[in-house]
Amino acid sequence: MEDVLIVGAGPVGLMLACELSLAGARPIVLEKRTEPSELPRANGLGGQIVDLLDHRGLLERFSAGSPFAGRAPGFPFGGVPMRFDGLDDIALRLLLIQQPRLERLLAERARELGVDIRRGCEVLSLSQDEEGVTLGVSGEGIVRARYVVGCDGPRSLVRERAGIAFPGTTDEEGLMIGHFKADMKVFESLEGDGLEPGWTAGRTAVCCSPRSTTACSSPAYASGAGPPTGP
Repeated sequence: MEDVLIVGAGPVGLMLACELSLAGARPIVLEKRTEPSELPRANGLGGQIVDLLDHRGLLERFSAGSPFAGRAPGFPFGGVPMRFDGLDDIALRLLLIQQPRLERLLAERARELGVDIRRGCEVLSLSQDEEGVTLGVSGEGIVRARYVVGCDGPRSLVRERAGIAFPGTTDEEGLMIGHFKADMKVFESLEGDGLEPGWTAGRTAVCCSPRSTTACSSPAYASGAGPPTGP
Protein backbone atom coordinates (compact mmCIF):
# COMPACT_ATOMS: atom_id res chain seq x y z
CA MET A 1 0.00 0.00 0.00
CA GLU A 2 1.32 3.43 -0.96
CA ASP A 3 1.64 6.32 1.50
CA VAL A 4 -0.10 9.10 -0.42
CA LEU A 5 -1.48 9.37 -3.94
CA ILE A 6 -1.80 12.91 -5.28
CA VAL A 7 -4.16 13.27 -8.22
CA GLY A 8 -3.06 16.14 -10.44
CA ALA A 9 0.41 17.38 -11.42
CA GLY A 10 -0.47 21.05 -11.48
CA PRO A 11 1.16 23.62 -9.18
CA VAL A 12 -0.88 22.53 -6.14
CA GLY A 13 -0.22 18.82 -6.54
CA LEU A 14 3.49 19.24 -7.23
CA MET A 15 4.02 21.66 -4.33
CA LEU A 16 2.17 19.30 -1.99
CA ALA A 17 4.34 16.41 -3.19
CA CYS A 18 7.46 18.41 -2.35
CA GLU A 19 6.18 19.26 1.12
CA LEU A 20 5.13 15.68 1.90
CA SER A 21 8.49 14.38 0.74
CA LEU A 22 10.29 16.83 3.04
CA ALA A 23 8.09 15.54 5.89
CA GLY A 24 9.20 11.95 5.26
CA ALA A 25 6.26 10.63 3.24
CA ARG A 26 6.57 8.91 -0.13
CA PRO A 27 3.97 10.56 -2.37
CA ILE A 28 3.11 9.44 -5.89
CA VAL A 29 1.66 12.00 -8.29
CA LEU A 30 -0.86 10.76 -10.88
CA GLU A 31 -1.52 13.03 -13.89
CA LYS A 32 -3.86 12.19 -16.75
CA ARG A 33 -2.00 14.39 -19.25
CA THR A 34 0.88 12.63 -20.96
CA GLU A 35 2.79 15.91 -21.34
CA PRO A 36 2.74 19.19 -19.40
CA SER A 37 0.49 21.86 -20.90
CA GLU A 38 2.24 24.82 -22.54
CA LEU A 39 -0.78 27.13 -22.19
CA PRO A 40 0.05 30.00 -19.78
CA ARG A 41 -3.31 29.86 -18.00
CA ALA A 42 -2.05 31.52 -14.84
CA ASN A 43 0.58 34.22 -14.82
CA GLY A 44 1.66 34.64 -11.22
CA LEU A 45 1.65 33.77 -7.53
CA GLY A 46 0.70 35.93 -4.60
CA GLY A 47 0.56 35.75 -0.83
CA GLN A 48 1.78 32.96 1.40
CA ILE A 49 2.90 30.67 -1.42
CA VAL A 50 5.59 33.23 -2.31
CA ASP A 51 6.66 33.29 1.34
CA LEU A 52 6.74 29.48 1.35
CA LEU A 53 9.00 29.41 -1.72
CA ASP A 54 11.29 31.85 0.07
CA HIS A 55 11.20 29.73 3.24
CA ARG A 56 12.20 26.63 1.24
CA GLY A 57 15.05 28.48 -0.46
CA LEU A 58 13.37 28.33 -3.87
CA LEU A 59 12.31 31.93 -4.48
CA GLU A 60 15.52 33.04 -6.19
CA ARG A 61 15.39 30.02 -8.48
CA PHE A 62 11.73 30.57 -9.36
CA SER A 63 11.98 34.34 -9.81
CA ALA A 64 14.92 34.22 -12.23
CA GLY A 65 13.82 36.01 -15.39
CA SER A 66 10.51 37.13 -13.89
CA PRO A 67 9.33 40.62 -14.97
CA PHE A 68 8.19 41.28 -11.38
CA ALA A 69 8.96 39.79 -7.99
CA GLY A 70 8.27 41.98 -4.98
CA ARG A 71 5.65 43.71 -2.86
CA ALA A 72 2.17 43.89 -4.36
CA PRO A 73 0.50 47.27 -5.01
CA GLY A 74 -2.89 45.56 -4.78
CA PHE A 75 -4.61 42.18 -4.87
CA PRO A 76 -8.16 40.74 -5.11
CA PHE A 77 -9.26 39.07 -1.87
CA GLY A 78 -12.56 37.22 -1.57
CA GLY A 79 -13.74 38.80 -4.80
CA VAL A 80 -12.97 42.32 -3.52
CA PRO A 81 -10.17 44.30 -5.23
CA MET A 82 -7.83 45.76 -2.62
CA ARG A 83 -5.22 48.50 -3.00
CA PHE A 84 -2.23 48.95 -0.69
CA ASP A 85 -1.34 52.47 -1.74
CA GLY A 86 -0.22 54.56 1.21
CA LEU A 87 0.69 51.61 3.43
CA ASP A 88 4.16 51.80 4.92
CA ASP A 89 4.59 48.02 5.06
CA ILE A 90 3.12 45.71 2.40
CA ALA A 91 3.38 42.12 3.55
CA LEU A 92 1.85 40.61 0.41
CA ARG A 93 4.41 39.62 -2.23
CA LEU A 94 3.84 38.77 -5.88
CA LEU A 95 5.81 36.67 -8.33
CA LEU A 96 4.98 36.86 -12.03
CA ILE A 97 5.63 33.44 -13.51
CA GLN A 98 3.64 31.65 -16.20
CA GLN A 99 2.11 28.33 -15.24
CA PRO A 100 4.09 26.11 -17.66
CA ARG A 101 7.40 27.35 -16.23
CA LEU A 102 6.09 27.09 -12.68
CA GLU A 103 5.07 23.48 -13.25
CA ARG A 104 8.43 22.62 -14.82
CA LEU A 105 10.34 24.06 -11.87
CA LEU A 106 8.09 22.33 -9.32
CA ALA A 107 8.42 19.02 -11.17
CA GLU A 108 12.21 19.39 -11.18
CA ARG A 109 12.19 20.07 -7.44
CA ALA A 110 9.85 17.15 -6.77
CA ARG A 111 12.10 14.75 -8.67
CA GLU A 112 15.12 16.07 -6.77
CA LEU A 113 13.29 15.00 -3.61
CA GLY A 114 12.55 11.55 -5.04
CA VAL A 115 8.87 12.07 -5.87
CA ASP A 116 7.40 9.59 -8.38
CA ILE A 117 5.44 11.53 -11.04
CA ARG A 118 3.39 9.26 -13.32
CA ARG A 119 1.84 10.77 -16.44
CA GLY A 120 -0.89 9.31 -18.60
CA CYS A 121 -2.60 8.03 -15.45
CA GLU A 122 -6.26 9.07 -15.28
CA VAL A 123 -8.31 8.24 -12.20
CA LEU A 124 -11.41 6.30 -13.26
CA SER A 125 -12.84 5.15 -9.95
CA LEU A 126 -12.44 5.78 -6.22
CA SER A 127 -13.59 3.92 -3.13
CA GLN A 128 -12.49 3.99 0.49
CA ASP A 129 -12.62 1.81 3.59
CA GLU A 130 -11.23 1.95 7.11
CA GLU A 131 -7.71 1.07 5.98
CA GLY A 132 -7.28 3.30 2.95
CA VAL A 133 -8.41 4.31 -0.51
CA THR A 134 -8.62 2.30 -3.72
CA LEU A 135 -8.22 3.98 -7.10
CA GLY A 136 -8.85 2.58 -10.54
CA VAL A 137 -6.23 4.23 -12.74
CA SER A 138 -5.74 4.01 -16.50
CA GLY A 139 -2.42 2.36 -17.27
CA GLU A 140 -1.94 1.35 -13.62
CA GLY A 141 -4.96 -0.79 -12.80
CA ILE A 142 -5.98 -0.85 -9.13
CA VAL A 143 -3.82 1.21 -6.76
CA ARG A 144 -4.17 1.32 -2.97
CA ALA A 145 -2.98 4.09 -0.66
CA ARG A 146 -3.45 5.22 2.91
CA TYR A 147 -4.43 8.68 1.69
CA VAL A 148 -5.53 10.25 -1.60
CA VAL A 149 -5.41 14.00 -2.20
CA GLY A 150 -7.41 15.55 -5.02
CA CYS A 151 -5.42 18.34 -6.69
CA ASP A 152 -7.28 17.93 -9.96
CA GLY A 153 -8.80 21.37 -10.34
CA PRO A 154 -12.18 23.04 -9.81
CA ARG A 155 -14.05 20.15 -11.45
CA SER A 156 -12.26 17.61 -9.28
CA LEU A 157 -13.17 14.01 -10.01
CA VAL A 158 -11.69 13.00 -6.65
CA ARG A 159 -13.97 15.42 -4.80
CA GLU A 160 -16.98 14.22 -6.79
CA ARG A 161 -16.29 10.50 -6.26
CA ALA A 162 -15.57 11.07 -2.57
CA GLY A 163 -18.91 12.85 -2.16
CA ILE A 164 -17.34 16.07 -0.85
CA ALA A 165 -19.65 19.03 -1.37
CA PHE A 166 -18.58 22.56 -2.26
CA PRO A 167 -20.86 24.89 -0.25
CA GLY A 168 -18.79 28.02 -0.84
CA THR A 169 -18.95 30.73 -3.46
CA THR A 170 -16.62 31.55 -6.33
CA ASP A 171 -15.45 34.77 -7.94
CA GLU A 172 -15.90 33.97 -11.61
CA GLU A 173 -15.11 36.10 -14.63
CA GLY A 174 -15.45 35.13 -18.27
CA LEU A 175 -12.40 35.98 -20.35
CA MET A 176 -11.38 35.77 -23.97
CA ILE A 177 -7.66 35.06 -24.10
CA GLY A 178 -5.26 34.93 -26.99
CA HIS A 179 -1.56 34.05 -26.81
CA PHE A 180 0.88 34.91 -29.55
CA LYS A 181 4.54 35.62 -30.17
CA ALA A 182 5.62 38.78 -31.92
CA ASP A 183 8.60 41.10 -32.26
CA MET A 184 6.90 44.25 -30.99
CA LYS A 185 9.51 46.91 -30.28
CA VAL A 186 6.85 49.27 -28.94
CA PHE A 187 6.71 47.32 -25.69
CA GLU A 188 10.38 47.91 -24.94
CA SER A 189 9.55 51.45 -23.74
CA LEU A 190 6.90 50.34 -21.23
CA GLU A 191 7.72 51.10 -17.61
CA GLY A 192 5.50 48.29 -16.31
CA ASP A 193 4.68 44.77 -17.45
CA GLY A 194 1.42 45.52 -19.23
CA LEU A 195 -0.49 47.99 -21.35
CA GLU A 196 -4.13 49.04 -21.17
CA PRO A 197 -5.15 50.52 -24.55
CA GLY A 198 -7.52 53.49 -24.56
CA TRP A 199 -9.65 52.13 -27.39
CA THR A 200 -11.72 49.66 -25.38
CA ALA A 201 -14.57 50.12 -22.95
CA GLY A 202 -13.74 46.79 -21.37
CA ARG A 203 -10.54 45.79 -19.65
CA THR A 204 -8.16 44.69 -22.36
CA ALA A 205 -4.61 44.02 -21.25
CA VAL A 206 -1.45 43.24 -23.15
CA CYS A 207 1.09 41.37 -21.04
CA CYS A 208 4.64 40.88 -22.22
CA SER A 209 6.99 38.21 -20.94
CA PRO A 210 10.79 38.13 -21.27
CA ARG A 211 10.34 35.33 -23.79
CA SER A 212 8.39 37.59 -26.20
CA THR A 213 5.10 35.86 -25.45
CA THR A 214 2.26 38.36 -25.41
CA ALA A 215 -1.20 37.65 -24.02
CA CYS A 216 -4.38 39.68 -24.50
CA SER A 217 -7.48 39.21 -22.37
CA SER A 218 -10.82 40.95 -22.08
CA PRO A 219 -14.09 40.24 -20.23
CA ALA A 220 -16.24 38.05 -22.46
CA TYR A 221 -19.58 39.52 -23.46
CA ALA A 222 -22.93 37.80 -23.88
CA SER A 223 -23.75 36.24 -27.23
CA GLY A 224 -25.34 38.82 -29.53
CA ALA A 225 -24.40 41.76 -27.32
CA GLY A 226 -21.35 42.65 -29.39
CA PRO A 227 -17.98 43.95 -28.20
CA PRO A 228 -17.51 47.12 -26.12
CA THR A 229 -17.78 50.28 -28.23
CA GLY A 230 -17.05 53.12 -25.79
CA PRO A 231 -13.84 55.18 -25.68
